[in-house]
Amino acid sequence: TAFLNAPLPDGGEDSTETVVLIRPPPLLVRLQYAQPGEWWLAKKVMYGLRQSPRVWGDFRDSILREVTWRNDETDFEMEQSLVEPNMWKIMGEDGQHRKELRGLVMMYVDDALILGSRRVVTSFVEELSSRWELSKPEWLNDQKPVRFLGMDLWKKEEGFFVSQEAYLKDVLRRRGMEEEKGYNIPISKDQSQCLEEPQETDPTIEEVRSAQKATGEAMWLLIRTRPDLMFSLSKMCQNTLKRTQSLGIFISNEEGALEVFTDSSFGPGGQESQGTVIVAWGGTPIMWKSGRQTLAPLSTAESELQEGIEGMTMGGQL
Repeated sequence: TAFLNAPLPDGGEDSTETVVLIRPPPLLVRLQYAQPGEWWLAKKVMYGLRQSPRVWGDFRDSILREVTWRNDETDFEMEQSLVEPNMWKIMGEDGQHRKELRGLVMMYVDDALILGSRRVVTSFVEELSSRWELSKPEWLNDQKPVRFLGMDLWKKEEGFFVSQEAYLKDVLRRRGMEEEKGYNIPISKDQSQCLEEPQETDPTIEEVRSAQKATGEAMWLLIRTRPDLMFSLSKMCQNTLKRTQSLGIFISNEEGALEVFTDSSFGPGGQESQGTVIVAWGGTPIMWKSGRQTLAPLSTAESELQEGIEGMTMGGQL
């Protein structure tokens, strides 16, 4: 029902937006709640309209830009990120009237992930509650995961743990693979080489679509919490997911530095060389890639050097 909070354009002279007219259901006409030939002008955003997500997003952002509040003699305001428009900074003034970062808010339609001290988070939620009707906030804990954008978030004593176990269980259930035996490794060397061999017959349309769907499901895991699937995903392997449902990324509380890890496999089985890069901050992976190397190396050393340069490039971007 979040969309219903956003007003639709009224079609004024200076408006370039589409006006939405609704014909009342025939039942309302028969009950004399509406007249024959009557049309209604939509005043609020509704689900199903093409422009609804954009209109709601613009309205939500306009409200967040105006949000200011005071708590414990500290004035707070919201500042939208220039890099990621859905990321908002909670800025608070110190004793010298200097603005400091006190928290972060990630918005997705009408869901929000709020990061900060309990005092800052609580005061922000109270301020939003005065503007919108909110559901009861869920605090990260070590007993039950909080779900956000298909991810399970846990708070541990040493940091935070992010996984997609619930999503993966749903995928296996829909595919009828709940009782099947799984594997601890994504793919073996022999399996990888077998997949490179040409098929005797062309796949059917149904097989192609099934493979595309499986790839999308595995990709959703890879780009969020499962960098270990980089190579296996490129080989269209899913068997490893059965026994590794609970794997995810651990985010440590400890301060650390930027680290880059690289590895390569020079012409495995006579195939093209493969390379992998993982960029970590304080031991937590934050960026990763795996795939065929752009240039054809002539030795193992050249393959490792090429991937090392790729790692330096990715690390330098951060």
